[in-house]
Amino acid sequence: QGDVLLISDDIKKVLSECHPYFLGNRYKYFIVLTQSCDLVRRKGNLCRSPYITLAAVKNYDDFLNRQSIKFNIKDVNGFKIFEESDYDRFKQLIERIYNNNENEYFFLAEDPELNFNENMIAFLKVSFALKSDLHYEKCLKAKVLELNDAFKAKLGWLVGEMYSRVGTKDWEYIKKR
Repeated sequence: QGDVLLISDDIKKVLSECHPYFLGNRYKYFIVLTQSCDLVRRKGNLCRSPYITLAAVKNYDDFLNRQSIKFNIKDVNGFKIFEESDYDRFKQLIERIYNNNENEYFFLAEDPELNFNENMIAFLKVSFALKSDLHYEKCLKAKVLELNDAFKAKLGWLVGEMYSRVGTKDWEYIKKR
């Protein structure tokens, strides 16, 4: 969990067969969402998880430009114009994203020393699975970065927050009875 994969030629070939949507230029990387303990190779060189779940990683500036549309930001002669209330909400969103406190997204800061030259953002809900018995090695070869343990834990928590909810009835339903 937390490995960043470059879209290598091997990964492109897999995508063309299984998930051609992700072949576009807007995707440069993927991040592994499957828990690390389920990806440890065991007997027979297989891991516990039958699938490796990957999330799409895109350019952070493109993300901000798309978000600016939602906040009614106007471009006037190269200047961004906000309503004051929209500016505050936009600023709060950026702070939550930057600190990895916004559900559905995971911010990846540029690090030129690691040849990761631009800020990126993982779209955690834009994910897909690959069969681990067929694609484990290809994913491993495409790995270019690995999150440190604290950020792996944060990524796991964000993914869990999205999908690991306890199913309870809403109060409205209970009150009507």
